[in-house]
Amino acid sequence: MAHPADTSDHALRRRAVLAGLGLLTLSPPGMVGRVAHAQPTPEPLPAATGPIILSITGAIALPQAEFDLAGLEGLGITRLTTRNPFLTGVQEFDGVLLSRVLERVGASGTRLVARALDGYQADIPVADARRFPVLIATRRNGAPMRVRDKGPLWIIYPIDQHPETAQERFSTRSVWQLRHLQVV
Repeated sequence: MAHPADTSDHALRRRAVLAGLGLLTLSPPGMVGRVAHAQPTPEPLPAATGPIILSITGAIALPQAEFDLAGLEGLGITRLTTRNPFLTGVQEFDGVLLSRVLERVGASGTRLVARALDGYQADIPVADARRFPVLIATRRNGAPMRVRDKGPLWIIYPIDQHPETAQERFSTRSVWQLRHLQVV
């Protein structure tokens, strides 16, 4: 005959706790206390119909990520009015939030290597895109940016909205003539 306590809620809870402890001993080191979240694979990007202006490689969920202007701007346009250390006066920039681009390609790294057409490159912490509305600008003062005007893409920090981004370390991350992002 079973002991009356073995059929109580107490006994069931005790068995559940013991079973859970048994599973912990089978868990790989470093996984205890972590919850596995499967990131859904993003939909493939639409095929480019114009020239590729931005490619993204590295720690991304897509096999390849290449954007033409329409595909990039199709992620949603944001306007940022701010000063810029490389220009005189307040400027109006339109473009796509860096955070939105990284989300769209399923980026999973902690930093970006941003490369320009002229070979300049800068490391950008992914945390910048979470902390500030960093823009990949496609237009300045309403006009598309030509290569000779620091275009077609320019990483813009919100200096007027977040004065801490006026520091030199952020200026070096403001890559103009942006062509490639590597997620690492």
